[in-house]
Amino acid sequence: MTTPLEKSVDAMRRNYPDLAFLPPSTGPLGETSVGIWRGTICPVGPEALSLVELLDDLEHDSPVVVTLGGGLLHLDACCRQHCVHDWMDRVVKPFPTFDLEVHYPGGREHPRCFIRKPAIPLTKRLHFWADGSVCPFLASGGAWSWDRHTVSEFMDHVVIWLAKWATWDLTHHWPGRQHTGSPRYHLANIRPSEQCWCRSSRKYHKCHMQADRRLIIAASVLGRPST
Repeated sequence: MTTPLEKSVDAMRRNYPDLAFLPPSTGPLGETSVGIWRGTICPVGPEALSLVELLDDLEHDSPVVVTLGGGLLHLDACCRQHCVHDWMDRVVKPFPTFDLEVHYPGGREHPRCFIRKPAIPLTKRLHFWADGSVCPFLASGGAWSWDRHTVSEFMDHVVIWLAKWATWDLTHHWPGRQHTGSPRYHLANIRPSEQCWCRSSRKYHKCHMQADRRLIIAASVLGRPST
């Protein structure tokens, strides 16, 4: 039987050939690292001719094309009327190339993607996790599931995230919908039967739901905002 990691290795080889899969290695404390890819991606390259349409797609979270290797293109079959936004004047090409490291040992937990270059200072870590990995979607939305998807499909979301982050870095405007990480937001937007926000793949009511409720109660007792 093919394991989730083996499926991901095969899919990544086909769809993200510039991200090389590294063989298992042993760290200084005897720990073993399994399931790591490294390589570069430029989410918006010179071939992205319809930049205004593509940026407007990101603003409205409309479908886009993720090309072989991780580039974004406007969908040719799109029939939507596009908008020109003021912040687009501050977008310049080419977009940056990102040196990435992706971790997925093959279990239920979601893959994690770290940006190694360019170095992202703490002041610019919008929609990052505390461990430094990027946050391309809210897990409860079902964008990725360990028993249905591979790392390649996770990377499709990361590529869109990279384009949005680069746009925000240039314009101070984040295109598209944003999620917050507060307990009150989680309780208001995640159903008990959906995946927990923490990327564990466990159902929310079996993972952080009660902890989020306790944090809200504690914040109200202390007179602190929980949103």
